[in-house]
Amino acid sequence: MSIPREDAGSAIALDVFKGVLRHVDRLNSWVRAPNFSRGYCSSRSRVIYHYKKEAIKAAQALGLTKHSLVAIVLMCRDCQGKKRYTDQYGFTHDHCNLCSSTGSVKLRFISTVIEAAGIRWYSPTGWRYPTSHFPSDWEKWPEQSPGDWTPNQPGNELTPDEAAESLIAVETFFPERPRARYVSYDYYAGGEIDDFATYGLHIGETMPGICCLCINAPPLNYGFCCNQGRLHWTAHVCGDCRDLWPEAAVLKRCSLNVPNELLTPHVIVWRDTHPSSPPRN
Repeated sequence: MSIPREDAGSAIALDVFKGVLRHVDRLNSWVRAPNFSRGYCSSRSRVIYHYKKEAIKAAQALGLTKHSLVAIVLMCRDCQGKKRYTDQYGFTHDHCNLCSSTGSVKLRFISTVIEAAGIRWYSPTGWRYPTSHFPSDWEKWPEQSPGDWTPNQPGNELTPDEAAESLIAVETFFPERPRARYVSYDYYAGGEIDDFATYGLHIGETMPGICCLCINAPPLNYGFCCNQGRLHWTAHVCGDCRDLWPEAAVLKRCSLNVPNELLTPHVIVWRDTHPSSPPRN
C-alpha cells in the first residue's frame, strides 16, 4: 500500500509510513544476524528483500529518497586473493573466473537514504539482483566511496515476537505479492515455489537441560527440529527418551503441540494469518 501524494503532507500518514519503514529496516538487518538462519530461511530472506524493494519504491514515489552509486574493491572470495581457484575436490585451477585472475573484485551498490526515517540501505547490483525499482539511469551515476561501510556486516538479532511483529506490519502495509518463482530442482512443486505461502518462522527452543517429554533434567540432551504448520522450534529431549522410541516417533511426539512458552502475542497472530500451504498433488 503506497501513500497517495495528496496525503503526503499528513503527519499521521507519514508517521504510519515511517513506522513501516523502520520495521522493514530491522528485518533487513535481521537477515544478516546469526539467529536468522535457524529453520528454513531461504524463502524468508526472499520475502524480506521483496518488502525492502517495495519500501524503496513507495518512499521514492513520495520523493523521500536520495540515491547514489557506491563501489568497493574487495578480495575475491572464490580464490581468496590467490588468483587461482581451488574447487570442492581440492584441484587448483590456473585461473579464477570470478575475478579474472586478479585476486580482487569491484562490487557496486545503490545507496538509498531515507532521511525522514533515519535509514540508509545498500542494494547490490548485477545480473542476479533486480534494479528496476531504481531510476533507469543509475548505471551512469558517478561511483562514490562507501566510507567505512562494507558488505555483509553482522545484523541485529530479533526475538521471534519482534520478527513476527515486523513481518505482520510490512505484510499488512504492502499486500501485493509477486508470482511464484520457477525452480528447476523441485519436481514435486511443479517447477514453482511461492515463498510467501511457504516461508516459516523459528520461534525459539524449549528450556535447555529439561526434557520436553519426561520433564526430567538429565546431564545430556538432544535437540530435535520440530514444526507445526509454518512454525519451527527446537525441542530438547533426554537420552532415555531418545532411546525409548525410534527417532521419527520422538520427533512426532515433540511436534504434537507448540510449547506454550514460545507462543508470544505476535507469534500467535502470525501463525493464525499464515496457514500452511495446501498439500502437493
